[in-house]
Amino acid sequence: MNESRPAQETAGVQESRLAYETREFTLVIGATGTTGSRIAARLLAAGHPVKAASRRARPVHGAHSVRFDWDDPTS
Repeated sequence: MNESRPAQETAGVQESRLAYETREFTLVIGATGTTGSRIAARLLAAGHPVKAASRRARPVHGAHSVRFDWDDPTS
């Protein structure tokens, strides 16, 4: 049995993702560390969209987590 999402739901997810990817955000490098996590939390509390960058891309509540490593140009 095929349990794929209905077309409307899939379209809504794609539109939501596109809206997120095209809007402005603040990139917080080191967002899982002591200072970075506090900065990310304050930005989020003020309603600013945040991309939380860390070496392991650990989740940061309310932010979009991305992997970032100064020594890895592919990140």
